[in-house]
Amino acid sequence: MPAGTIRTLLRVRLSYRNIAPEPLILPTLYHVSRLLVSRSIENGANGRFLFVAPHYLGASDKIIPKMTLAPTREFEVVPEGHTANYFDQHDVPILLDVHNPLSPGLKTELLGRRVYLQLELNHLPFSKEIARDLTQRWKAYGHLWTGKVRSSAMEINVPHAPKISNCDGEFGGID
Repeated sequence: MPAGTIRTLLRVRLSYRNIAPEPLILPTLYHVSRLLVSRSIENGANGRFLFVAPHYLGASDKIIPKMTLAPTREFEVVPEGHTANYFDQHDVPILLDVHNPLSPGLKTELLGRRVYLQLELNHLPFSKEIARDLTQRWKAYGHLWTGKVRSSAMEINVPHAPKISNCDGEFGGID
């Protein structure tokens, strides 16, 4: 990270509501793969972003789930019309650069601006072959859902002069 960069730490709590006509089986392991920043909710919905940034914090290695006859604790079965419980209980740390002296310009300078942030989450911590096998094994419990999902837009008001603090201890000095 270049000297003079200002990064903000956001703690986001996710919520998944199952609108499918059947129960969904969600892997509780995931990672935020990209941050999508736009000037308005409409711009984000139409794919017009100020910038899209890769995000590595919280990335997990691929897992090999147990080939059981029923979903294990690494998965949550969400009945139709209900909200997943696991995700409501865990904060997702997000690091967002709001000022980078090596990348001047209106698109990346967020100090003193209102922006809208969406998270792209990847819920496939195992191979497609394993997903197909688990889908067959667990079809009596619902539909195994894996892959990427994009969150709703969140309004972020970035202060013009944010309070500066050192977060190195919190994340082991992640750059």
